[in-house]
Amino acid sequence: MSSGSSAGENKMFTVIIKVYDPRVLNDRTATKVKKLWTLAAEQRALQDRACEGFQWNDDVLYEDDPDPDDEEGWVMRAANHEQNFFHLMIQCYNTERAAYERLHRYQGTALARLLGVGHWNVAPATRAIQPPVLVFEYIPGTSIHDIRPELIDSAMCVSLVAAVDTFASLGVAHADVHDGNILFTPQERPERAVIVDFGCAIVKEDSTSEEDWKEMARFEGDGQWIRIILKGKGVELPEL
Repeated sequence: MSSGSSAGENKMFTVIIKVYDPRVLNDRTATKVKKLWTLAAEQRALQDRACEGFQWNDDVLYEDDPDPDDEEGWVMRAANHEQNFFHLMIQCYNTERAAYERLHRYQGTALARLLGVGHWNVAPATRAIQPPVLVFEYIPGTSIHDIRPELIDSAMCVSLVAAVDTFASLGVAHADVHDGNILFTPQERPERAVIVDFGCAIVKEDSTSEEDWKEMARFEGDGQWIRIILKGKGVELPEL
């Protein structure tokens, strides 16, 4: 990706392109019976979504397996699993995009910048869908898990924690705060702390009452978890 400079020259910079591809969803291999991707199942799931009045209900995933000789039943079984993976990935995409949009004020500081949205234009012969993508600023940093404690400036951490503490008021709960998605950049001499990966986030819906939302955000405990992680790295924070 490039952007024009004031002199009219192109300046190259690195980005992260996050592809929401159901083919690589962890849920495929998280159970005893692996649910491998096939083009046929993806095509059948797409055909089902195109049917008038189609509404996905994951209750079908808990039905008994078809008889061994029921070929159509097994085709439908595979298509239903593919349908489920598709909807899970679309949900992750929609949630992460909405979270970054609601937290726009922190892009470029406590969050990576969201630079663009789009779809992965896959050859039709190899895929039935074009997975959505988000384009992010590349953060050349080190996770809090790997960083040397002496490189951590408490002022950076205070800014990050202060931002995280406002997420709920902006209608977002990260819901997956751990030591792998808190980054410090640049790697050699960090000047900025960033929290990444909002794919598991919860975004407040209009139908959710303020009371229920506060309880949900309290349960997820973003602010509490980030303090625990920082304390484990030896960072002492003032009362915020």
